[in-house]
Amino acid sequence: MSTRIGEQSSIELPVVSFTDRRLLAMYRAGTTPQTLIIDADGRVGYSHLGAVTDPVVIDSILDAVATVAAPAVVARPDSATAP
Repeated sequence: MSTRIGEQSSIELPVVSFTDRRLLAMYRAGTTPQTLIIDADGRVGYSHLGAVTDPVVIDSILDAVATVAAPAVVARPDSATAP
């Protein structure tokens, strides 16, 4: 199951029901509804408690999805081009 975030967005996020108490504790998911944006390493990059109806909340979720999903940019001294 998934849900679309925002009317203008094409982003669909999976809907998960935590039935395992260990998952509830691990993600501190005690209140429903709760929106969690979880990165590829299992870390919570964003959390929102309550319904997602306010346009400001929707925008913050979309920003979080873009930020959490974006690959990390690491600047290394050896990657600079020499003049």
